[in-house]
Amino acid sequence: MLGIRIPPIFIYRRDDNVSEVIDGQQRLLSILGFLQEKYKDENGKDQLSNKHGFKLSKLRFLKELNGRTIDGVEQYNASLKDRILDFQIDIVEINQAQNPNFSPIDLFLRLNSKPFPIEANTFEMWNAFVSRQFVETIKLYAEQYAGKLFKPVPVMH
Repeated sequence: MLGIRIPPIFIYRRDDNVSEVIDGQQRLLSILGFLQEKYKDENGKDQLSNKHGFKLSKLRFLKELNGRTIDGVEQYNASLKDRILDFQIDIVEINQAQNPNFSPIDLFLRLNSKPFPIEANTFEMWNAFVSRQFVETIKLYAEQYAGKLFKPVPVMH
């Protein structure tokens, strides 16, 4: 709506016809959440984004849309909703059959090395490559057992 392009979404289509988002998962989930749309997980089950149905906030432009969901945008101005739905997002799809030596993790790390690098072995990195349920389970255990599995050891100076 402001003429600002969104960076492309990188997709890796595996030989088993599953499409993995290499880069752009947060963008996609935010868009799907705002539009109140479902997506299919790696098991083919319908999922909702954690941001499902969120309201716009902190907008510096189009401030009149602050506090509105997609339905609120439509009520305010139906043509704005149409413009949102018609927005073009570039998608780069890499096909495993045509690129057998391709490494999705290498591309992800390259794309996210600048200007704000994503460090290896962080939740942000693993969110892109491991099932959402697995990452959520690890986070739950990390929170539940933080400071309980090991006793603090005094630091010797």
